Amino acid sequence: MKWKSEEEKLAWIREKLYTPVVSDTLDSLGLMHQAMRHDIRPLHPDFVVVGRARTLLWIATDEPVEPNPYVNEIRAIDSLHPGDVAVHSTDDSWTVAPWGELLSTASKMRGATGTIVDAVVRDVKRIIAMGFPTFARGIMPLDSKGRGFVADVDVTIQCGGVEVQPGDLVFGD
Repeated sequence: MKWKSEEEKLAWIREKLYTPVVSDTLDSLGLMHQAMRHDIRPLHPDFVVVGRARTLLWIATDEPVEPNPYVNEIRAIDSLHPGDVAVHSTDDSWTVAPWGELLSTASKMRGATGTIVDAVVRDVKRIIAMGFPTFARGIMPLDSKGRGFVADVDVTIQCGGVEVQPGDLVFGD
């Protein structure tokens, strides 16, 4: 198919495809390990996410990064473009809720189409109310301050057991 723009292509994917079809197609191409673990779930059953991956590599810590523990995550969110999906690797840590209402609001305003978090998230009612497609392993109210920080952005990460590179097309429903 020929699309006039990346936005048109993403809209077509969002409307026409669903994950089992995408998974079967990737399997037929020999890409057998492209589906994330079963515990990466949408916060709302109607959420669909499709876009280009912008990766965030999170590292667990026992103390806040000084002087600003949020500096790299804010830079990452500020650099999002329309059609981007923030994809997080969190060192398999369940003690960090690196995503919530504020980052969802900022990302949505920049045209990002959603986020996939290999950890827990917070502010779930508000994220659902704003309709920002968010996929995560669970829910917990804990802030990332003193628990984790963004060590790098736009690098190859593992999310949900799958290698994700910056710019990869990601899809979830």
